[in-house]
Amino acid sequence: QSSDFEPVFTFTELGNYEVQLISTNNNCSDTSIQLIRVVSPVLDISLDELKIIENNQSYGIQLSMTNKGTVIISQMDIRVDLAGKAVVSESFTGTIPVGQSLDYLLSINPVLKEDLNYICVELFPVSDKTTEINVDNNRDCANLDELFIQLNPYPNPVFTILNLDYIVPVVG
Repeated sequence: QSSDFEPVFTFTELGNYEVQLISTNNNCSDTSIQLIRVVSPVLDISLDELKIIENNQSYGIQLSMTNKGTVIISQMDIRVDLAGKAVVSESFTGTIPVGQSLDYLLSINPVLKEDLNYICVELFPVSDKTTEINVDNNRDCANLDELFIQLNPYPNPVFTILNLDYIVPVVG
């Protein structure tokens, strides 16, 4: 209980708490009750769709991403692999609330078509509170060719798991 003008309270345990605010002014009062859910901070951004927008001589890149964690995402590094010929980076600064999706057009413009058979995008959220635990949904690739593409295996050297990524052509 507090009579502070702007009360502050820190929950030290995880769980659900019912918080009651009573405001009084002379002979009047009003009560508001809110349920507060205290959870562990989980950072999880999902790259749901990588959309290539084709222009005359270049490609635009649009991302659909979802915040599947329990903390707001406000900063992220985005790395774009241009068929192994170059890797370009872009910094995202904005707000993706918990449980919300965002469509984002990269400002990397234009990506020239010459000799590109695929484009891969990977998201790296930045947080000083926690690290991401599920990076499996942070990466997507688009095949710009009609051929099956095998990417270089990684990591090198390998200790327990070797990743073999491939990109199949879009049919129809």
